[in-house]
This record gives sequence, C-alpha cells and structure tokens, in this order.
Amino acid sequence: MQSKFLATKLEHKKEFLTWVEKGKHSFPVQRLSELTDVTKLPFGDIEVGDTIEVINGYGHLLKGFTVLAIEKDSIEKGNFYVYLDWDCYWFPKNINYIVRKVEPTEDIAIDGVEKWE
Repeated sequence: MQSKFLATKLEHKKEFLTWVEKGKHSFPVQRLSELTDVTKLPFGDIEVGDTIEVINGYGHLLKGFTVLAIEKDSIEKGNFYVYLDWDCYWFPKNINYIVRKVEPTEDIAIDGVEKWE
C-alpha cells in the first residue's frame, strides 16, 4: 500500500527560472502531446502549469505539484520528463511516475489531514 502525503505549498518557480536562465536550458514544449502520443497514458495529456500526483523514490504518493517544464530525453528514445515545483526542481521526474493530473477545482486534501492555509 502506498503512503499518501500532501504537498506543502512550496514555490520554487522563481528559482527554477533562474536555474534555466543561468544554465542556458531551453524547454520549448508546453504540452506532452507535442512530443508523444498521450492516448495510452493513464493521466492523458499534461501541460506546463498542470497540477499532478506523483510517486517519489520511496514509493510514496505525493499530491499537488505543478509542472514547470516538459522535456524529451536526448539519449534514451521514448523517455519523457517533467520538472516540478518542489525542492529538487532541477531534477526531472520520468513521466512513468505520474499517477494522475489533478483538476483545478479538485480539493487535494487527504481525509484525516488538516488543510494547510
């Protein structure tokens, strides 16, 4: 059984954009469907700005992270990654770890956990 954690409202977008500028990184793609067929993905198409649920390296389900960028692996064909608004914003997450996209109107709070304001 997977553990569930609610994402704290940490915002690293500013740091991410600075990192992109300093490193001369480029993320021209705004939607995953610009890179691959998304009809077979359980979460469908995602785009920059979407909020998602993701499995971390310990197998825990993390909720409420915003997609900052999308990229295709230049070495291994067929691998796609997202950069998320979280502590390690510079480290991309393979899309295989995305569980689902959270709709903007959906409450991401977990039963039994107080909502942070």
